[in-house]
Amino acid sequence: MKVYKKNIMDNLIIKKDGLLYKTAWNDELVKNETHEVSEYMCSYLFEKCEIDENVSMRDIFLLCKKNITILTPIIRQWIDEWVVYGISLPNVEKKDTNYDNIDYLELSWYIEIDDEGEMFGLREPDFGCRGYVSDKDIIDEYDNKILDKGERMYYGISRIKELIDLPIKLNYVTKIVDESYKPFVNRQITKSFSLVEIIIGIVNEIGFHGSPDMVEVVWDNLNETITQLKNGELETYTLDEVKEHLDEKIEKFKEDNLSEEI
Repeated sequence: MKVYKKNIMDNLIIKKDGLLYKTAWNDELVKNETHEVSEYMCSYLFEKCEIDENVSMRDIFLLCKKNITILTPIIRQWIDEWVVYGISLPNVEKKDTNYDNIDYLELSWYIEIDDEGEMFGLREPDFGCRGYVSDKDIIDEYDNKILDKGERMYYGISRIKELIDLPIKLNYVTKIVDESYKPFVNRQITKSFSLVEIIIGIVNEIGFHGSPDMVEVVWDNLNETITQLKNGELETYTLDEVKEHLDEKIEKFKEDNLSEEI
């Protein structure tokens, strides 16, 4: 007798404490079965994956730690150092951080097609912070509306010390900016995430400036520059002054017909 396979699932999901679960149909038992596959996550890297509620960067690092020897040459981007660093950070409650305007972290896709039809943004998802829903339109200093009422502000990620325990959410609504059409159009599609895309999206963002130690050097240099600016130790220029200076350099280059770089 042929059995009708009702409610068949094929699901991969990351849960708290670095656990990975796989649900799949068992033909012999004629039902779905769920097993923990954390130790074998590398066998599921390219499968569609979901993130359970309140899963954080710390949880994902705990999962990666169990397979770090295999993941390191695949993901690269100092993943082994970021995993050790992230797990070692003390637990943080949001009330004790400077990020009270951040609601959660988000992985999302942003696809752009340039005016020649070349597509960008498919290699890995973006990873950033989402603020609370705005109760008003946000206007910048140049009178440009940067956020509509009812939308969430998007912030880039710099350091993870105070973000390590914030929940991560997947945004499946993918915005496509297509500049190959005139005038260019914005479209939306739904795009899923594989397990490896989740990991790459996180590590590529936090490791943009290198390993944890390298990022601290960048921050130290930035803080030193801020201090020097506040103390008036650095000379500053307006954008108009910079443009004027560059225009003068370009004009001189044209006049002298030199081959050296400006």
